[in-house]
Amino acid sequence: MTNENLRPETGPMEFPEDWPGIFIRGDHAVMYKMAIQAVLKDFQTTIKPNLSGRDIIQWTIVEGLADLLASCIVRDGVQPDTQKAYFQPTT
Repeated sequence: MTNENLRPETGPMEFPEDWPGIFIRGDHAVMYKMAIQAVLKDFQTTIKPNLSGRDIIQWTIVEGLADLLASCIVRDGVQPDTQKAYFQPTT
């Protein structure tokens, strides 16, 4: 199998000379985004009004994560502006 036939899957990924991170395929990112936004919406009127201090910061971080996941959505056939990476599988 050649590199052109392989596709990176959702999961841990490390680039040379960098810390390991998480790669999330676009179709998975959309599902995660929808799940996070559904939870945030459910708690918007019950939990959010009672938050204070670091809880507000954590809520904002989770909202930011949903926005980040949404940033890979292709809308009307237009690809989002992305960084390019090249996949080289380990053997």
